[in-house]
Amino acid sequence: MATEAILTTDRGEFSLPACGIIAAAAVTLVLSSGALTAGATAFLVPLTTEFGWSHGQYSVLYMVCTYMCAAAGFFMARMADSIGSRRVILPVALTFPFALMGLSLMNGSLLQGAFLFGLAGIGAATAVVYFRLTALWFHRRLGMAFAITALTQGVLTAAYGPTVQAIFQQIGWRSTFLVLGALYLVVAVPLQWALVREPAGHLPGKNDSRPAQATLTGASLKEALRTPALWIIFIIDLIAMMIGSGVRLHIVPILGAHAIDQTTAIAISYGAMLCALAVRPVFGWALDAFNTPRAVVPFALLTILGMLALMLGTSALLFAPALFLMNAGTASEASSGNYFLARYFGRLHYGQIVAVIYLATPLGIGLGPLLLGYLRDHTGGHTLGLTVMAVLSVVCLLSLFALRGYRYTAKAPSA
Repeated sequence: MATEAILTTDRGEFSLPACGIIAAAAVTLVLSSGALTAGATAFLVPLTTEFGWSHGQYSVLYMVCTYMCAAAGFFMARMADSIGSRRVILPVALTFPFALMGLSLMNGSLLQGAFLFGLAGIGAATAVVYFRLTALWFHRRLGMAFAITALTQGVLTAAYGPTVQAIFQQIGWRSTFLVLGALYLVVAVPLQWALVREPAGHLPGKNDSRPAQATLTGASLKEALRTPALWIIFIIDLIAMMIGSGVRLHIVPILGAHAIDQTTAIAISYGAMLCALAVRPVFGWALDAFNTPRAVVPFALLTILGMLALMLGTSALLFAPALFLMNAGTASEASSGNYFLARYFGRLHYGQIVAVIYLATPLGIGLGPLLLGYLRDHTGGHTLGLTVMAVLSVVCLLSLFALRGYRYTAKAPSA
């Protein structure tokens, strides 16, 4: 088992600049991909009603957005390994708000809608670059760093979703997209400009004379592509994102079938998401404390229980805990991939390798809603779609047992 020499203490890893990366990542992800997800959820019914689209057609637009995000993220992560994260993130940050505002121009044409959603998806792809930055700034506390980022992002998202819904009810969906773009421009852009940077000694393409915090080791991209572990991690991430995004995007019609109105359904969904955040620090601690991928198994069981409860539920009293379990489980499974990569392949070429795994995230985000929307259009309900998602949650659990022990330990080498 390989190790990487660490010169910082556990507490020292949470320095002010490192915490700045967490803050920039959380806020940026909420105001970019979070804005697209919140908008897509809140605008599903009004847009399909206004333009005469089916739920499946609407899901295709969201899928285009996520696929463009996947493609752009793949190249952004590889570029970050070559020229540095800051040089990749800042130009995108300056263009994304205008792409988001462009969604207000939709006129009912599916082709035009796909084009506008695709542009917005490209701008939301910097998430993968933040994964790389986090892996560079943290090592022994990497699990907790990812967990804190997700916790912060989740708290903001839980408040952001209902806020988007409230704005939409007051000014309509077109003006809401303009407001979301302006919010990113005045909040996220200055924040990234001030906080985004590589740690000492890890700035590509420059003669960085600052002492490095760690000596990086790791497998190359070609070596990683030849290992079963990479593709198992890919499958886990893909399934988790399919389940989570599919259920969240269609939660309004799913609960609407049980006479729960849109406002209540969104409140239940975001309330459950907010409560599920309490699991994130526990998950981060488990990843750092137990040097095995089996640490994720209890959290995968939460997904299975949540899907079963959602299928059998008949009232808000059961839907709320069902969504809590589903959110806690899928979020843990999806975020485990970023941690696994550092443990199986090291951090030397982390950006290039995470770019491959990142393809699973937007693919899952696009496929999940598309699958549920398609099955709903052809069966008239969500029973079959939820059953398929429940089966996939079991596949995700079994995949964890196919992973072997870590190659690059999270523990510092002994003297």
